[in-house]
Amino acid sequence: MITQVLQALQERGPLSNRDFEGNKRVTSYRGRKDTALALFSLWLAGDIMIHHRKGFDRYYDLRERVVPTEFGHTASEEQAESHFGRKTIAFLGLIAENRWKTNLSDYLGRKISPEQAQTLLFSQYEQKTILPVSLEGSKQRWIALASDLPLIEALADGQIPSGWEPIGPSTGDEVTFLAPLEIVSARGRASKLFDFEYIWEVYKPVEKRRWGYYTLPILYQDDLVARIDPKLDRKTGTLQIKGFWLEDETSVDDQDFVDALARGLARFASFVNARQVDLSSIGPLKLREQLQRQVGLSL
Repeated sequence: MITQVLQALQERGPLSNRDFEGNKRVTSYRGRKDTALALFSLWLAGDIMIHHRKGFDRYYDLRERVVPTEFGHTASEEQAESHFGRKTIAFLGLIAENRWKTNLSDYLGRKISPEQAQTLLFSQYEQKTILPVSLEGSKQRWIALASDLPLIEALADGQIPSGWEPIGPSTGDEVTFLAPLEIVSARGRASKLFDFEYIWEVYKPVEKRRWGYYTLPILYQDDLVARIDPKLDRKTGTLQIKGFWLEDETSVDDQDFVDALARGLARFASFVNARQVDLSSIGPLKLREQLQRQVGLSL
């Protein structure tokens, strides 16, 4: 199967999973055809790389056609462990030492003993690639990348790091709808960072859901201020707002917030290719009427 897929890529150039008929059906998270598993295996091994994407489809090609041959080398185990040790920290920015040891196994793709994890941690300290950080109110020992020290110091001084200027509208100009697994709010961080209760209820039985199947937190400026439960009706092209909840009802009197919410809704509707937005579930009435005027003009 590996040989068959490699030969097809060699002869036909970049191909997606859809371009392979497959030889038999399989039951896997990675695909429904045996060729899909072959593509994943080859990609995981580094023999093929993603050449480009069309929508959600990945198109693969031979590695040597995607990157220069001088980059075709294999890292040593020590280099790989050091890289993934840093990546484990970079994913969260700040991470508790005990959490780092646990997460490292996921990045390495194998279980490591507490002793091995401690050795790797000491190695990172010796190389001065990481540094300890104390967080007010926390008894745990935290670590961060040494390269992030200027950012941490700027934030501690109440400044915005120079490299953090938005390339588009800021969260003050336009609200952002955070995905359920967004790093900012997932796994209890919404409560710790924003005092905002959030649980992705997709796996809860319908009768036990408090908010909704795909409710999203709404980020405005530097705070989570509301939540929204959207659903796209593809037949009619309607983005339905099935539920909307404000943390503070007085937000409706803040015209800047209302304008930012309208812009965020219009962008979201455009992103999902909606032709119209059903705002009938949004309250209070004053807010809904303002949004209907603004969002309608933006579509």
